[in-house]
Amino acid sequence: MGGAGGRFRPSAAYRRQTVPVRQTVAPLPEAVSMEALRKELETARRERLQELGVCDEAIAASELKPLGAHRELAEVTVEPPRKLGVVPRSASKGSALDAPLRVMQFNVLADGLSDDGFLVRPVLKDWPVGLGQVPSASGEAVEYRQVLDAIMAAKGDEEALLALKAKFSLPITKRNCRAVADWTARELQIQLLILAADRPDILIFQELDHFGSMSESLHRLGYSSQLPGCRTRYRPAHLDGFGANDGEQLKTFVKQLQDAGHTFLPSLGSTCMSIALQSGEHAQGMREAISAQGYEPELIDEARGGLKKRCFNGFAPGTEGLLRAAGIFDEADPARLDDDGIAVFWREDRLTAEGFEVHFPSPVWGCGVLEARLRTREGRRQVTVISAHLASGSKSADEDKRLSQEVAAPGGLADVVAKARRQASQVAAHGQRPAVVVALDANAYPQLRSKDGKSSVYSSLRDAAGASVWDDHFGPNGEELSAEAGVLQAPVTSNKLRGPDSDQPRKIGEHAYSCIDHIFFDPGSMELQAHVLPPQRFPSQEAALECLQPSLRNPSDHFPVIVDLRWRP
Repeated sequence: MGGAGGRFRPSAAYRRQTVPVRQTVAPLPEAVSMEALRKELETARRERLQELGVCDEAIAASELKPLGAHRELAEVTVEPPRKLGVVPRSASKGSALDAPLRVMQFNVLADGLSDDGFLVRPVLKDWPVGLGQVPSASGEAVEYRQVLDAIMAAKGDEEALLALKAKFSLPITKRNCRAVADWTARELQIQLLILAADRPDILIFQELDHFGSMSESLHRLGYSSQLPGCRTRYRPAHLDGFGANDGEQLKTFVKQLQDAGHTFLPSLGSTCMSIALQSGEHAQGMREAISAQGYEPELIDEARGGLKKRCFNGFAPGTEGLLRAAGIFDEADPARLDDDGIAVFWREDRLTAEGFEVHFPSPVWGCGVLEARLRTREGRRQVTVISAHLASGSKSADEDKRLSQEVAAPGGLADVVAKARRQASQVAAHGQRPAVVVALDANAYPQLRSKDGKSSVYSSLRDAAGASVWDDHFGPNGEELSAEAGVLQAPVTSNKLRGPDSDQPRKIGEHAYSCIDHIFFDPGSMELQAHVLPPQRFPSQEAALECLQPSLRNPSDHFPVIVDLRWRP
């Protein structure tokens, strides 16, 4: 799983201060305590990166300061620096009711999916050539830009891509990639990013496959992800065989989620966990355990020799017995191995949770939709947070499938959003109109169209919600508004490229460069005040190749979207 060198154990001081999620929340620490925590987290991150062999220069360059002190997460500046103009909420004047709602949307890149051969900058101390160069199998040092140009030129030519893989995929390059993608360091950097953003009020994550540890870590920062009154410690659904294959399974699964009260919706039978179980130290033990317990017909795809797709979705015995037999189950941390999913966290000093619901379209498809109902502490404002992680694919046929199976299907995302807005209108007739915020990784960018050349996920969701934080950059139908010829293109939230270390040669050189992460909202209750982290924009797609993600600074292959939404009177 994404990391290298085994599981990192933080210092004793760091472990002592980790507050179990079940404990009563202490009063929110003062700003000085948050600064002390920031320093502690940064020290732990540096220790981990040093353990992985990362050079001091790369570590120092990746340190995050408060977002008012730097402009972007990319290491290479492509736009003239400008001040953010963000006022910390602690310094805001007026009542808590007047303070804007700060929202962070982030696909955090699942640990189990992170070892994917991303093309990343050299960061290792023992990198055998210059930091601007790449080693080759022949021992020759090649300029990074030359390798990048060769990859782009070979795109679509599988023979040429395999030749590049043979030339440039080396043990040292794989170790370099794993150091950048290491989960322990990235989990610490995610927390540091949250602190740098002055602790947003609401965090919405996708692809989180360490919900257990993340919820405990964020508890220290003042966040909750469990309904008031619920005390059940988080336990992954796959351990007990929950499924989402039919209505009866869904009913049982949703009841378990709501009884436990954790605002986390796992993607049951996820590719993420399947990869983790078939890689590295887990593979042999898992295969032997499956064989010994006679589950090969249910779990093994004999043609491919690996696990069947989504085989643990509704696997009745649950995975705990298999994991124990394979020597994988962690008694002290049962959530260490988990499906990735959608999570919602909120600042406990500003918000409290009233409940949540889980929705699946009919027929059941995808990960589903998580809807959390929050209320401000003084009780006068309500906000409904809706999130999803739609299926991948950048072609018109993929857009058709997302629309028909996840967005526009009966009970799909558009229906959920429209219903929330209708309910908000009904409440508004008797008092303050509740807010509706929709944050997701749609895997669909505004300009993408379905096969009919007109419909799109972006326009469907914007119509359902009413407004988007990208309205200054894209029209209601996804047309570009903000691209400035010769200066900057429209914003992107994904800027990644698989390199020679990828195990998918045909995908080497595919440049994912688009705006696929979104925050929509109901303009009847809120308006966009500002992007806390300015939209990531580049002069050209070519220029963006110099700032590929993930990186030590940005702990994901997506950029976060962080905005302030102002309440309407």
